[in-house]
Amino acid sequence: MMKFARLESERKLKALPTGTGRPEVAYDVVDIPGKEKGAVAARLIRRGEEVMRAAPLIMVDDAAVGGLGRKELGVLIHEAVQGLLESGMGRYYRDLAGGNVQATTGEQKDMQVFAKNAFKVRVRGLGENGGERMFHTVFHEVSRVNHDCSPNMGYYFDQESLTQKVVAARDIHPHEEMTIGYVDLSQPSMARQQLLNESWGFACTCHRCTLPPAQQKEADSRASQIQRLLEQLDDYSSAEPLPEMAELLITLYELEGLRVRIYEAYYRAALEWNGAGSSVKATNYARLCLDSGLMLRSDDSPFLDSMMKLVQSPQQHWSWKFRIALVEKGGSGP
Repeated sequence: MMKFARLESERKLKALPTGTGRPEVAYDVVDIPGKEKGAVAARLIRRGEEVMRAAPLIMVDDAAVGGLGRKELGVLIHEAVQGLLESGMGRYYRDLAGGNVQATTGEQKDMQVFAKNAFKVRVRGLGENGGERMFHTVFHEVSRVNHDCSPNMGYYFDQESLTQKVVAARDIHPHEEMTIGYVDLSQPSMARQQLLNESWGFACTCHRCTLPPAQQKEADSRASQIQRLLEQLDDYSSAEPLPEMAELLITLYELEGLRVRIYEAYYRAALEWNGAGSSVKATNYARLCLDSGLMLRSDDSPFLDSMMKLVQSPQQHWSWKFRIALVEKGGSGP
């Protein structure tokens, strides 16, 4: 059945600038041409700064989203929003409706707000045998951050505080719009556009999606190559050394402006160089992976633990010379 969590408090994250006793707001929510509302930097936001930390307004069990009819689901969401209204927090949910919601009843309106603003999050300990459980979750301020295919911020759901954290992937200058990625950003533009239209009902007009034809063709070719390289690099049964491919993957991520996911490429480069027996290069990329990964992902992510172990002892890591071992033994990867 459906599970709901009500918001107790929500605020803009504030920082104390050096030499002052006044909190300085990191961002403002303003009208954005062609996008209705959006979040823009109110001051310089530095790379790695946590800009938002939002508790859920509503959490809906994935089983309910997939198992209930749209009308029944809308009624239950409407009931939850009514509860939020009683607690004084419902205005934040209704504020997300904007001018694009076309509905004749409260149930329809609340359902449309949910459909266009919910993030998928996994909560540990609530699934079978203490495993993870998927929820569709609405956060007020985070939902004000618009999509871009080369976003300047990343986000993740923190299991300890049960909040959605949004972190700057690079320096963001005053009055610059803050953006996140709604879909898999490594895909070619047509695939991204299709997902955005089907799930959120809009066509992306970001820089990556509006390049001149020749540049767009090249960008889509790079994205397709990213997909192929990820498949090759994640095949641990292959005996072919692939460190150069991993470095190419890094270059492609950089060219496509995928700062929010660059740790994925560094991770694979670290494994491949360690698999080829080069501890120095492996450690270099593991350090780079940790630098961006600890900033943009929860610090208890398994891949970060793997990189920490590699840094501590490359030769004791499971990946040490694993490609070479496959050549010698003709076996399969770990």
